[in-house]
Amino acid sequence: MKVIIFSHTADIRGGYGHITHELCKRLKKSVDLLLCLPRGETRHKYIDYPVQYVLPDASSLLFRKSLIKIFFSREGLDKHFRGFDLIHSLFAFPH
Repeated sequence: MKVIIFSHTADIRGGYGHITHELCKRLKKSVDLLLCLPRGETRHKYIDYPVQYVLPDASSLLFRKSLIKIFFSREGLDKHFRGFDLIHSLFAFPH
């Protein structure tokens, strides 16, 4: 099974980053995993699973809802991330 996860961080010092890192560590043992992070995210040495730094920065996503709709639409996902069985987002937006 091919799984892709979107998150805004994998920094273990923060809540979402810690959740992202632990989830990916466990999933990589049983699935073909890819984590997608924002282009500007720090490259952490402890990450030992496949990562692509291809997402727009989280701050730009918060203020441009049209970018969110385009990137995370079915057409946008098919264009950039074809062939995955499961797509999961760890982004949490209050709006």
